[in-house]
Amino acid sequence: MRGVVQLRDLAPRADPRAQSGPESVLRLRWTDLTSLPAPEPQVPILDDSGREIYYLDLGVRELRFACEYDGVEFHSSPDDRTHDRERRTWIEDNRGWIVEVVGKENVFGAGRDVDLLVGHTRDEHRLFSLIDGVLGQVTEEQAGAAL
Repeated sequence: MRGVVQLRDLAPRADPRAQSGPESVLRLRWTDLTSLPAPEPQVPILDDSGREIYYLDLGVRELRFACEYDGVEFHSSPDDRTHDRERRTWIEDNRGWIVEVVGKENVFGAGRDVDLLVGHTRDEHRLFSLIDGVLGQVTEEQAGAAL
């Protein structure tokens, strides 16, 4: 039977919390291509009273680093883009998360670069400062040299 070996590899990695096929592919690319810890799907973001108000597609709570897949269906209208931008700005400013956004061109095809986007965030020094609390003191020079 064709595909049995692939199925045996992929089946244990399935997660029912994924909300789209591309989100699942993004999670697999993240775990295959980066040295970051495995992401958790649908990470809840709480308001000040502890109520879940937002969810991040994929994230690592300890690092406060997330990646979201923006597909055309739900993220292409001007209203969608405004809502997404305001939501992510609030999460970054009020909860201290780094949120990297990717689309179809980043995850699929010959030009995919999700490994670069996830592996080397736009805010590398912030990520290193978060890791600092887990691994010990990391200077800015060491963080820059590691990139």
